[in-house]
Amino acid sequence: MTCDAIVGCLFGTAVGDALGLPYEGVSPQRAERLLGPADRYRFFFRRGMISDDTE
Repeated sequence: MTCDAIVGCLFGTAVGDALGLPYEGVSPQRAERLLGPADRYRFFFRRGMISDDTE
């Protein structure tokens, strides 16, 4: 595996974590009603934040 592949994997994980963070612990029905689809950052002034999963 190349260094680029490893960096890409870590970057993709961080982006996914930032997109999914507001949905953590929320039921799918409530998340859809309150937040809509996970297609953009919705946390902290529309900026993504990472959780301890990425750290």
